[in-house]
Amino acid sequence: MGAHPGGIRAILDNTLPYPRDEHHPEFAALIEKLHALITQAVLPATSAPPAVSGVDGLPVQSIPGVSLSSVIGLLEILENEGSLELFELTRRAHVELSQLLLVVKAAGLFGWVATPGGRVAMTADGSKFLAADIKTRKQLLNVSLRKLFVFDIVIQTLKQSPNGEVDEAVILARLAHALPHDQPPRILRTVVAWARYAELFRYSSVRRVFHSARQ
Repeated sequence: MGAHPGGIRAILDNTLPYPRDEHHPEFAALIEKLHALITQAVLPATSAPPAVSGVDGLPVQSIPGVSLSSVIGLLEILENEGSLELFELTRRAHVELSQLLLVVKAAGLFGWVATPGGRVAMTADGSKFLAADIKTRKQLLNVSLRKLFVFDIVIQTLKQSPNGEVDEAVILARLAHALPHDQPPRILRTVVAWARYAELFRYSSVRRVFHSARQ
């Protein structure tokens, strides 16, 4: 099945008799076809560019709710194994496909991985980040986050604040307006976690306010 809108992408007949042998060449070929269809659906060679908005003209897009440690873990696997087919990567990473796709998407937003031909490969920027010390990693991620729409919302809102402080309710409202089909609280949690690592801005969980990093 396809998505947006839903539709049938392909019909595959399994004519192998019961009990089916997973090591049979025809069974292996069928699995390979299924993997190819799923990979084409979730990692298309080309995709429609997101809408552009904001003062800085950044693409309007959300971010996946994954930890930075999981993204770095992905880079470490790719460093050791080289580029991997998507389903092989799920086995190496010991995660479900749905979770892996979110991690790959996050790494792609940072420019750390590419997905040529349905494979996941680390880019030069990904290698540079992985080889850097902690301080340099923070600086590199800081630069990357500034190019993402949801972080720019916080940055621009803080710039407009006379005291360099913004209530989280304001940010949640702006996220809801810009991304009405997403979940602002989830986005906010991820924004806070990534920004803390990159020292992009500060957040007080007690007062529920954002602060400029230089305060």
